Amino acid sequence: MQKIEFGIAFLIFMISFSFIVFSLLSSEHDTGENMEGEILLETFLKEKGTPENWNSADVEKIGLAISPNVLDKNKIEELIKMDYKDVKSILGIKGDFRISIKTESYNMSYGKTVPSYASVRKFERPIVLDNELGEFYLYYW
Repeated sequence: MQKIEFGIAFLIFMISFSFIVFSLLSSEHDTGENMEGEILLETFLKEKGTPENWNSADVEKIGLAISPNVLDKNKIEELIKMDYKDVKSILGIKGDFRISIKTESYNMSYGKTVPSYASVRKFERPIVLDNELGEFYLYYW
């Protein structure tokens, strides 16, 4: 009888231990995606890029800002001209993304279509574009 009780207790322990390990690993993965998404957001919204007045033919580092959260429409238009795979390579990211920029008179999206599963991270920040307030959305998965 004691062997059965010990076996059941050991089985319950192993199931609980497995659940805890799985939860911790999932949490680390989510944290990594959030961190990479935040870095990508900072790159788009606070960096000017290299060279400072880059275009799709000579860009070394992508940044859309004139100053923090004030975006350069010319850089946005140059980004739209670029192949998605090239942009990912320049950004040095593993995941996929989509950005959307919306103001009263301007609306654009760039990147992959956002999938419908739960691990997509959405980041939203206020921006200024051509002296208009707007929103910048980054979806990262």
